[in-house]
Amino acid sequence: MIAPDTVPVRSDVGFAEEESGVVILMPRYPTFAGRLMGKLLHRSTHVRLKLDSLGSAVWRLIDGRRDVRQIGEQINSVFGDVAEPVYPRLVEFLNILLRNKFVKLTELCEVSNVD
Repeated sequence: MIAPDTVPVRSDVGFAEEESGVVILMPRYPTFAGRLMGKLLHRSTHVRLKLDSLGSAVWRLIDGRRDVRQIGEQINSVFGDVAEPVYPRLVEFLNILLRNKFVKLTELCEVSNVD
């Protein structure tokens, strides 16, 4: 389970902003041999994953500074009842992004003064 104070950070994955929302570009062929075969067969090198408006909003809020609680609050204030239940849906979406290595999770750390 992803804790509310967990901070999601985007991985080095390609993405594009389009009128319809965010499109994540996932490499189609992870191996060298696969990429070579893709080029020989004239296949695109990436799969385009189009996010809906809610997923696009979450993606934009993942900046490495906001924790899950803050992202959920923002989504709730923008989308209201459409996003309900906010936190179970947000956690599930983050789990999907995590499984596909589109995001990494870090714990929120507070810096304290050491005298």
